[in-house]
Amino acid sequence: MPSFYLALVFLSWVDWLDGPRLLNGCVSRLFFFSPASFLLYLRLPRVDGGCGCVGGAGDSKKEGKESAELEKYWQVVRSNPADFTGWTYLLQYVEQENNLAAAREAFDKFFSYYPYCYGYWKKFADMEKKLCSIEKAEQTFERGVAAIPLSVDLWIHYINFVKLHYKDKEDYYTKVKNLFERAIESSGQDFRSDRLWDMFVTWELENKNLKEVTAIYERVLQVPTQLYGHHFEKFQEHVKTHLPKDILSTDEFLQLRQQYMESMRKATPVGPPGQSGDEAGTAQMEIDEDDGDAPPPGVDDAPPPGVEDATKEDTKALKNDNEAKYIRDKVVEKRRELFKANEAEVGRRWAFEEGIKRPYFHVKPLERLQLKNWREYLDFETQNGNHARTVILYERCLIACALYEDMWMKYIKYLDTAEPEKVNDVFRRACTTHLVRKPSISLAWAAYEEKHGRFEEASTILAEMEARIPDLLEPTLRRINVERRRGCPEKVEELYRKCISQTESTSLKSHFAGKLARFLHKVQNKLEDAKEVLKEALDREPTNTRSFTRFRTSWKMPRKS
Repeated sequence: MPSFYLALVFLSWVDWLDGPRLLNGCVSRLFFFSPASFLLYLRLPRVDGGCGCVGGAGDSKKEGKESAELEKYWQVVRSNPADFTGWTYLLQYVEQENNLAAAREAFDKFFSYYPYCYGYWKKFADMEKKLCSIEKAEQTFERGVAAIPLSVDLWIHYINFVKLHYKDKEDYYTKVKNLFERAIESSGQDFRSDRLWDMFVTWELENKNLKEVTAIYERVLQVPTQLYGHHFEKFQEHVKTHLPKDILSTDEFLQLRQQYMESMRKATPVGPPGQSGDEAGTAQMEIDEDDGDAPPPGVDDAPPPGVEDATKEDTKALKNDNEAKYIRDKVVEKRRELFKANEAEVGRRWAFEEGIKRPYFHVKPLERLQLKNWREYLDFETQNGNHARTVILYERCLIACALYEDMWMKYIKYLDTAEPEKVNDVFRRACTTHLVRKPSISLAWAAYEEKHGRFEEASTILAEMEARIPDLLEPTLRRINVERRRGCPEKVEELYRKCISQTESTSLKSHFAGKLARFLHKVQNKLEDAKEVLKEALDREPTNTRSFTRFRTSWKMPRKS
């Protein structure tokens, strides 16, 4: 019995290091004081990966049943990764079972094929929050916005998550502000990003940062968005509601106030017409003497209690109102110019934006009119827009058209001229994630690398393509030619022999044998090796007349000196 209790103490020490376990919603640590509590421990949800996260488990029979059910869902997507519906069933199952380890495996694999499904990133983050920790959920959101940075919805979910769970932290404002800035930088140029901009404005208003609100409006008034007019109306309301000195930067406020003072001097004559300079000066002094009882600067000029000077108060208020109105008008007038220019840009794009019916990713094919609209919109932006705006539009297009090779190639063709250092990244995203089973774009990538003298990269791309699509011969043949052009005859011979050994068709074996024999004879000057290859081909397929003819021809040919 003492050893039993010793084991309990040891397990409770391990539990202390391992992290908290949930027992009916309460944190439980070091509670092993009896055999009964030990049995309770055995029934608790197990910790996943030593991170203190509930992995969702029951007794062994239930676990076995769950594993069998889970394996059935996995078999569907393993046999056909393009079965999107099969993936949704798998993800629904792991969500319902609250099995975090299984969920992580399923979601990670799903996102390797479909990273643009922003709704599933949110579901995954919610599971991490529920079954593990806030930190893990935040990491999941970070992965999500890295995979699909243009998703306004995902950024909004992420920001709301941080606002909810970090409001008691010292760096709360800075953290949320930085997240807003990242979101605006990534997706603020999207035509449908208005909710994000409004959310940013509301956040700064809640924190009474009126100057920051003005700065945000200044930025959004230059971005073509769907609700561009709404932003200008809200800006005018913002200017009308608050004092100019509270909403403007110090430099702009002082500059506009100086303009107001100068305009007042020009509008107010110094003295009556025909009056000399001395007389005018005297008159000005007489006017100033009316305020001779004014208190020194910095001293409150309010009258004593019980004494009212309504005339002076009204005059001062009138002066302040005139100044504020002048500054407000100038502020709005300046931003109206931005609004008008932006309105023109929106008008040029409105018809294209109206034609986009499905801006999000889906495996279902797009209608022809949708594809036509995207192509025409991209052509328009390429010819009339700036580079940053054109890139944003291409990235938006590739969310909706991720499964279309021609759209990726159109983007690559544009970048090859405008920003060639990014071409490789776009090729990689297309070939290794979205178009894994489509050979044309991978072959184009290999050709692009070889064109720029990167033979090793081209060969690697083709080798990876062979592994992804083993029943396709084209990558191997392209790879053979790449190795031949880079001057690696040993590699060429190795690849030809690999084709002969791995091909099941006897006629194809003979075909590759003929190619190899010709290469050995003509390029490497190995006539005997060439004969041996052809002889083996004849042994495999004695009726192949082409192999027999090649063999006779090579036998009669003298060895090259």
